[in-house]
Amino acid sequence: MPGLFRSESANKIRQGEILRDGDTIISPKRNFILGFFSPKNSKQRFLGIWYADVQVDSVVWVANRDKPISDKNGIFTIEKNGNLVVKNGRGDLLWSTNVTVATMNSTGSLMDNGNLVIVNGNNRALWQSFQHPTDIFLPEMRVYMDGAFRSWTSESDPSPGRCWRSGYWDGLLFTGVPNMKAAYLHGFKLYIDGNRPYFTYTAADASDLVRFHISPTGYELQQRWDKDKEQWTMILSHPSDGCDLYNLCGNFAKCDVTNSQKCNCLDGFVPKNWGHWNVRNWSEGCVRRTELECRRNNTLRDGFLEIERIKLLDFADTVEIQNIDECKSKCLENCSCTAYAFVSAINCMLWSGDLVDLQQFKEGGNTLYICLAHSELASKRINHMVTSEPMRSGEFSMDVSGAGDLNVEGHQVIGSELTFFSFSGVAAATGNFSNENKLGHGGFGPVYKGKLQCGVEIAVKRLSRKSGQGVEEFKNEIMLIAKLQHRNLVRLLGCCIEGEEKILLYEYMPNRSLDSFLFDLVKQVQLNWRKRFNIIEGIARGLLYLHRDSRLRIIHRDLKASNILLDEEMNPKISDFGMARIFGGNQNEANTNRVVGTYGYMAPEYAMDGLFSGKSDVYSFGVLLLEIICGQSNRSFRSDEHSGIIGYAWEKWDEGRPMDLVDRSIWDECQHDEALRCIHLALICVQDMAVHRPSISNVVLMLETDNIRSAKRERTRRRKLIPYLDDLGDSHLPRSIWLVF
Repeated sequence: MPGLFRSESANKIRQGEILRDGDTIISPKRNFILGFFSPKNSKQRFLGIWYADVQVDSVVWVANRDKPISDKNGIFTIEKNGNLVVKNGRGDLLWSTNVTVATMNSTGSLMDNGNLVIVNGNNRALWQSFQHPTDIFLPEMRVYMDGAFRSWTSESDPSPGRCWRSGYWDGLLFTGVPNMKAAYLHGFKLYIDGNRPYFTYTAADASDLVRFHISPTGYELQQRWDKDKEQWTMILSHPSDGCDLYNLCGNFAKCDVTNSQKCNCLDGFVPKNWGHWNVRNWSEGCVRRTELECRRNNTLRDGFLEIERIKLLDFADTVEIQNIDECKSKCLENCSCTAYAFVSAINCMLWSGDLVDLQQFKEGGNTLYICLAHSELASKRINHMVTSEPMRSGEFSMDVSGAGDLNVEGHQVIGSELTFFSFSGVAAATGNFSNENKLGHGGFGPVYKGKLQCGVEIAVKRLSRKSGQGVEEFKNEIMLIAKLQHRNLVRLLGCCIEGEEKILLYEYMPNRSLDSFLFDLVKQVQLNWRKRFNIIEGIARGLLYLHRDSRLRIIHRDLKASNILLDEEMNPKISDFGMARIFGGNQNEANTNRVVGTYGYMAPEYAMDGLFSGKSDVYSFGVLLLEIICGQSNRSFRSDEHSGIIGYAWEKWDEGRPMDLVDRSIWDECQHDEALRCIHLALICVQDMAVHRPSISNVVLMLETDNIRSAKRERTRRRKLIPYLDDLGDSHLPRSIWLVF
């Protein structure tokens, strides 16, 4: 076998070098070792990584875990195609990194965090062991979507063993770990690398050896190495009881440790094998006692059994609906749907087929709705039945009380000058909501152009019955915008509430929204620099009114190009107040479990922790400012090194070439001093931490003067955004992330 053999230890292996059993690679600070080892009570040989100074249970990664070498004649090398491979003495390939692009001058290095990295001649990473873990989750390791950890089969066999699932991530914790807030969550962070979300874990003390270990018995252990006792000490263990073992009770059965018999069939189901069930062999699970009415073409309606404090199942189909009644309707539309759940940070979740691994918690968990035949629900008189009779989704009361006062479920809008229109009048104004008059479609519902009998042109927002937003946002928008009057805010003219119809009528903006000009290669030339600067100033003044000068202090929470409307003179008007929040007189920030907004515009503290304030809107304004300057959308922007405008803008600023950001279509006629000032201001607005951003009043001041503090990027450990949010835009990011243990 040709190649260069090496016997001494180093921290690298170069392309063409061959390391034999007994040769090792050691990380620079001697934290980890890569080489061949034999598990406890075994003579089989495996390539792996282990702690250098830990004598007990020290292996953290295994390459050829399911193809052992029977003797000590194995080798590992980086071949000509750039792949690290493991072979036995006969030259049989047992394991490979499977890098698909052939490279020259590749090297493999063992890092001090335990990561084995293969790089090409340009030092670009081709493969990392951290992205292909086995049974150990180490600090700084990134776990991407569908990333999995699999335990060893036994202490002497590292081949993949049992697994345990954590459940979905709902934006705050794993749905399958109800006590996560108390202990498990410490050190976990969720980031986005480009468009790829990932988890990582950081030890509180960098000098500590801390890890998450998936044991051969299927338990996930958080452990810390005790140097004095020379043993691993337990910080946390999951599963915490027998019910956490995957699908212990079989299909359509739930496990509850508080019951003397852990496993019980769901109401409406019976054991598939009574003999096995009675001797506590629950693996075959349960079956329906009565077939669903829809499967028998019966006219009777199926319904749902509500089960609280449940660990949600894996493999749900998620539907972008933010209303539980709409979620229920979605399930009823499909006879194969067996259950649904609604978690605001994940969305509507639907399951088909058998329901497996159901666990009832003492506290925490989520509510699951199981589809049952009508006869089952009627005979058992289940109190929590949710019938299939469609409810009037979003029903709420609204009346006029007193002279011009509007009341929405007890929230009174004093002195409102709103006009209440009849549905027939609105239909006539829009040509019966004809497609020819349709201006677009947002999260709220369709928007139409209309014309009143008096000749006034209007924009009509009709609440869609299938809207994922809808009722709360409708009420919110009326209560807020009825109080607001400013030249840079869109004006609400009236509303219509008849039966299930809920409609808002606005002043018509003939030039529609800013994004229709800004991101259109043909139309963007109509936005010269003077118009763009006026739009920037107008948006800032509108925000200043919301944050400081109106009777209410309002945080918009969804500032973006599509929510900036343009009148006939290209004056900007901030619109869409469905997500806005009112702040009290002394209130500076608030927190929410339901993060709403649009990916690419949300401040890190809001997307990650649900914290929002005036500084959150300032961040969105900064992103919008960069978009206006560049003529490109942050969400679709791509360069060789960056997946968004912000990183690219900082790069150009640091290189001393900020004017490279300016849209080529306006370069010749733009005022370079104004453009540079706007770039400078935008970078200050998009600082990672809210404390480093200016208030909107200072933004307005800086737009009018040259007095801007130096833009220096204040970096934090945060990356960008978490994706588990109610994105009201057109993002296709996943709504949940789950780990398989």
